[in-house]
Amino acid sequence: GTMPAASGGGAAAAKANVVATWRSPTVAELAQRINVPSENFYAEMLTKALGAKAGAAGSTTAGLRVVSSAIRPFSIEPRLVDGSGLSRGNRTTPLQLVTLLAGMRKSGAATEFRASLPIAGLSGTIAKRMRGTAAAGRCRAKTGTLIGVSSLSGYCTSRGGRQVAFSIVSNGVSTYSAKKTEDRITAAI
Repeated sequence: GTMPAASGGGAAAAKANVVATWRSPTVAELAQRINVPSENFYAEMLTKALGAKAGAAGSTTAGLRVVSSAIRPFSIEPRLVDGSGLSRGNRTTPLQLVTLLAGMRKSGAATEFRASLPIAGLSGTIAKRMRGTAAAGRCRAKTGTLIGVSSLSGYCTSRGGRQVAFSIVSNGVSTYSAKKTEDRITAAI
């Protein structure tokens, strides 16, 4: 059969009753839901949503164009091929990551971004790491792990109260050993 044409309003719309509403999480809430547990699927879907909302389509490619445009003011050019960071095609350097972190610290979203990162010894992917060290409770950082690749990037507040952005990226390593080294470096910061 045929379907009736959808109406954009009129008498039916005026008589309609709201049966449910749903409040979308804020971007700050989404960032925390992604970064603390390192939720790769959510990161990929947020990238696609960025493409749908602010780009040409609800695709990874369109979302990455939005991301690239948003980070352009930081004068960094990482190679981005997915929204989750799981592809080995993604490429960046510790300097680019620290530049991004320093730029985010000066942005209007600084508080929300920092709050989205796990806390050493307390939450997320670093909840069991750095306990009993100077980094515990003082550093917020995001992990990155693939077979043979380990990274940790974020912020620490030194004992003297100084805010330090840092990034450690290791390739071709035992991730177990790399994480131990990352923890020692972060505690030293």
